[in-house]
Amino acid sequence: EAPKVKKANLELLEHNEKRKIEVELVKLSDELEEQGKTEEEIETIVSEERQRRLKELDINRALQLDDGQKDTHRQALEKEKQMEKLSAAFGIRKDDHQYGS
Repeated sequence: EAPKVKKANLELLEHNEKRKIEVELVKLSDELEEQGKTEEEIETIVSEERQRRLKELDINRALQLDDGQKDTHRQALEKEKQMEKLSAAFGIRKDDHQYGS
């Protein structure tokens, strides 16, 4: 029987990154308001910044460490990649490997 390895939820990783972006955009909006910008200017600037940041977002960025901590999904994804590398290094093919033999 194959060892149980928790699969990473890539959608959750991406969602967390998008949430971080939105928090930063709220802070930007507050700063712009303090600077005396109009509502229209704030909406335009924040919208442009949102588009720019979402374009930058990709899974490689999600894998970077934040404050030295890893959530369980990030750990699972890294473990999955590590197991694939080990399998390749030892010449283990998933389709015909018998676990425990």
